[in-house]
Amino acid sequence: MEPEYPFFDLKAAKSLVPELRKLHREYTEVKRRVEEALLSGDKEALSEYTRKVNEIVTRITRMGVMIRDLDMGLFDFPAVIDGRSAYLCWKVDEPDVMYYHYAEDGFAGRKRITERTEILPLT
Repeated sequence: MEPEYPFFDLKAAKSLVPELRKLHREYTEVKRRVEEALLSGDKEALSEYTRKVNEIVTRITRMGVMIRDLDMGLFDFPAVIDGRSAYLCWKVDEPDVMYYHYAEDGFAGRKRITERTEILPLT
């Protein structure tokens, strides 16, 4: 079953950043451990890695967040901006959700959120 992705306003997206940071740290740690285990010949570590990554991905998508690149820590939050389908965009090395892009533009088309950016509120 495909996850449902709700629309986010800026406040709702920002509220998920701490949890996304935590989950991304868990992912990078489990990835590091499995790489070490595989280098030492422990192929059983792969099944634990798969289980843990599936758990992390499920937790993130259940929040309504779209994972664009888990290694990079790149996440999108579906939104309506200036009356168009768009995504609030956050990367784990950024302090907060500060960018957006329209659906057709992708990461390369990211724009800085300003006071003039009209994000459809949830209330």
